Amino acid sequence: MKTAFEAFLCRVRDAGNIKIYGAGKLARSLYLLFHRLGISVDAFVVEDVNGNPRELYGKPVISLKEMMLRGNYSLVAGMEKRQASRTVINMLMTREVQNIIAVPYDSIQEIYCGFVIDGSSPDELCQTLSSMKRVILYVNDMDGGIAAQYLQARGVRIHAVCTDLKEFPVNFPHRNRKVLSVEQLPEGDDSSTVLLTMGDPWQQSRYISCLRNRGYEKIILMSKEIKRKIKEEYQKLVWEENGEGFRVMENCNVEEDHYAVQRMRDGKEYRWRVHSSDQFFCSEDQMEAVGNGGMFAEYERQYPGFNYLSCTEVPLCEVDEDSARLQVYMVRFHRDKKIESFSLPDWITQIQAGAALTTQLIGDIRDDTGYSISARNTDYSEGTALYWIWKNTQGPEYVGLFHYRRQMAMGKNSLKDIMQYDVVLTVPSYVPEGTRDFFCRRFIFEYDWNLMMRFIGEYDQAYYETALAYEKAHCYFPCNIFIMKRKYFDEMCSFIFGITEKVDAFYQNMGLVRKDRYMGFLVENLLSIYIMHHGSRLKGAYMDMKYYAPLED
Repeated sequence: MKTAFEAFLCRVRDAGNIKIYGAGKLARSLYLLFHRLGISVDAFVVEDVNGNPRELYGKPVISLKEMMLRGNYSLVAGMEKRQASRTVINMLMTREVQNIIAVPYDSIQEIYCGFVIDGSSPDELCQTLSSMKRVILYVNDMDGGIAAQYLQARGVRIHAVCTDLKEFPVNFPHRNRKVLSVEQLPEGDDSSTVLLTMGDPWQQSRYISCLRNRGYEKIILMSKEIKRKIKEEYQKLVWEENGEGFRVMENCNVEEDHYAVQRMRDGKEYRWRVHSSDQFFCSEDQMEAVGNGGMFAEYERQYPGFNYLSCTEVPLCEVDEDSARLQVYMVRFHRDKKIESFSLPDWITQIQAGAALTTQLIGDIRDDTGYSISARNTDYSEGTALYWIWKNTQGPEYVGLFHYRRQMAMGKNSLKDIMQYDVVLTVPSYVPEGTRDFFCRRFIFEYDWNLMMRFIGEYDQAYYETALAYEKAHCYFPCNIFIMKRKYFDEMCSFIFGITEKVDAFYQNMGLVRKDRYMGFLVENLLSIYIMHHGSRLKGAYMDMKYYAPLED
């Protein structure tokens, strides 16, 4: 069955005396698409010729009245927005215009993406660009960085980079290339092809008029399908083709919007969790670090000996247990989203975090009894449960923390394996820009990070030296998920809350109310700093993260 776009093109091909309604961006795009496909266009039609050019691409611009007087026509008509398109078609029908070929609204993206390049293959894109005399990239976000690295690796020669950004990304691979603003682009340059790399096609399309006003007609918009495939191939470019021994894993137990990378070393397996969102981008320096082994060497300096524990996953309730030696707490919250249900074994106790903020009762125990910071949950997130466990429990040799949607993916004998270690966490995250930049760009303010560093320095100078190295490094253990010996747990919490209590007090003295989970992110980093600081004396490992996506958003 033909798509709406294919059916539309077939109807245009079969019609005669084609005219296009309008003289704007969409009308021009239709003309260029038809011209590329060998479909002849007689004229552009507008309601009023005043204020419009006399001709476009050598074709006359005529009034609607003149077209109807001539007779014998097929008029292709439509607009970018659905309601505007309906209004135009309704107006033409009211004027008793015949032989209207309506542009399918759902095909607008394909029209914009198809007037220079057809198909949805990155190979076709590279072949087309390689045949062009001069290629200019129009870049306004990290998508452009990914596209540029991919195209360069595929042998496409980029003449210049155009951007609206006042400060061009320092990590963008633009060495030895001109970086121009739109105003600096030479006018009337019909020898250059401009590739729009930013956002989705709707965002891209608004740049077309500006470029055409400067005389650029060879413009390529990347379709969503091409962008998706480029990102997939970019992952392999960064790791498999660039870095010896790395492999992008398929069907791996990993959180949504992430993928996993694996490497074997001296008979041991290592894995990293990498964010696959639009913001993921490796600088040239990081590409080089992956390629020459520097990234792996840095990880080993951060967390020496921490490698991956493999297993054949089974439901948690089927894991062989030794409950006398272990107690894991699973954090629940009264606003939890619904997920796939599963049974819990005896060694997991559900703890309600932020219990002081609601009258609802969930879980087995609450974090608002005894020594508690439950009321601060909107800042601390699962940190309020962590604090309660530290202050109000004793007992088993091992203690752990899971989330209701994030746990360790375990095999039948995983607990026996875990108890050969001092600490076990989930797969570390690799962030190309470094931990400080990653968290400050996404989750917290730089001021939060600076306060954390200041109070670490006051707490212990040796910890501060570790923290200085950590904030420039590229790996951290995510989500505050762990199982560890109780003596190390107590030591870790003493460090973590020794810092957060000072940060918290600082903001409370300012009278600043946050409620943005910033402290939970600081706890996440402080946990990794603790592990990094004591890595040489801790016997540690990590396992896959079991993630449950919400059944409805």
